[in-house]
Amino acid sequence: MPPPSPGTTPEVVDLDRSRFRAAAVVLARSFTDDPVSVYAFPNPRRRRPALRAYMRGAMADAAAAGLVHVAVESGRVLGVAAWMAPGRWHPSTGRILRQVPSLLQALVLSPVSARMVRVANTAQRAHPAEEHWYLQTLGVEPSRQGEGIGRLLMEPILEQADAEGRPCYLETSTLPNVAWYRRAGFDVVDELRPPGGAPLMWTMWRDPRTG
Repeated sequence: MPPPSPGTTPEVVDLDRSRFRAAAVVLARSFTDDPVSVYAFPNPRRRRPALRAYMRGAMADAAAAGLVHVAVESGRVLGVAAWMAPGRWHPSTGRILRQVPSLLQALVLSPVSARMVRVANTAQRAHPAEEHWYLQTLGVEPSRQGEGIGRLLMEPILEQADAEGRPCYLETSTLPNVAWYRRAGFDVVDELRPPGGAPLMWTMWRDPRTG
């Protein structure tokens, strides 16, 4: 398959099972240097395979409990946006069990489960109670970042949230991302510092736009 041509506009579609692996690969590449990924999977040789396994489980979970959109160009996945629907962000027993195989594979590749738990627990404690759309994951193929693909991926749910009068919420662990999300209407709510030397994270909130 020929490589996609930069500068064209990808199509945003719902994620289906046939693209789970491709979506996980893109997210693993996108998050390889993310501070939380580096902390949770410190071995650089094993980080990307562990992230691929982890992201496959996360995508299956988000597809069942919310909506996952992928940006596709010439049949190739270039970006992924995974949202949890209002009232569905908190991991139920069934959702946790659904992710167990992928989590176990990730831990075999990079056995630092305590670090993952620290980050997850800190994020869960800070999560707002008000119903909202939760942007669980957003990632774009590194070679195609800066072309507007991330914003294109967010637009369907941002527009839906505005139409419903619902807010949106996310966490991020880099200052450039904070600035990028601000341009999409998000504001910083809090700074989180998980224990054990984990990196700083920012929580962000976007009120619905009216008119």
